[in-house]
Amino acid sequence: MNVSVALATFNGEKFLKEQLDSILPQLGPDDEIIASDDGSRDGTMELLARYTDDPRITLCRNPGKGLVSNFENALKQCRNEIVFLCDQDDIWLAHKVQTVRNRLMTSGKKLVLHNALLFPSTEHQEKKMLIQHMYHGIFLNIIKSCYWGCCMAFTKELLDRALPFPPSIPTHDQWIGLIAEQRKETFFLNEPLILHRRHGKNVSKTLPLHRRLDFRYRMAKAYYAHSPKEP
Repeated sequence: MNVSVALATFNGEKFLKEQLDSILPQLGPDDEIIASDDGSRDGTMELLARYTDDPRITLCRNPGKGLVSNFENALKQCRNEIVFLCDQDDIWLAHKVQTVRNRLMTSGKKLVLHNALLFPSTEHQEKKMLIQHMYHGIFLNIIKSCYWGCCMAFTKELLDRALPFPPSIPTHDQWIGLIAEQRKETFFLNEPLILHRRHGKNVSKTLPLHRRLDFRYRMAKAYYAHSPKEP
């Protein structure tokens, strides 16, 4: 089964090369990276352009429409049977693609969620896993979702049920996770397959209480307003 990687970028020049260089050696000739840029003002597009000699990389633009729309733009152009979500500042461990592909093919599930190691850390800090608890069920994953996009891969069949994204959803990864939860289609692999970089400009960060409550309300409203698609 061939792989598509949906990569969303925005002002990601600082760490993007390290991310791409950790992914490309894992991809075969029929795999692809769809890189959608949301109007970067640094050297992100110039960096991506240096990779365009590789026919597996497709660049597209989604100027200024936001993170969810940017990922949706990339996902709509993915053609292969297995789709990975990809941030712009992590590092994939060398066996990630093959491990996840094998799990999707043997588990009978349509989504694999794996763990990640947080970095960088100092010698005085214990290495921590990104996902501390795996929650199953719609309600629990609206209240406190365990679905991190950087740790997710899924079948094109599941993606087709999740698209198009409802315009009101606050995040793409939790939405796709809820679609998988509808039919208990998730396999959780408690193994770190990426290094998840923490820095001051992460898009995913702790929100104040009123924002968190609004986040949950919008996700619940979107989920219950949209009937699941038939497989």
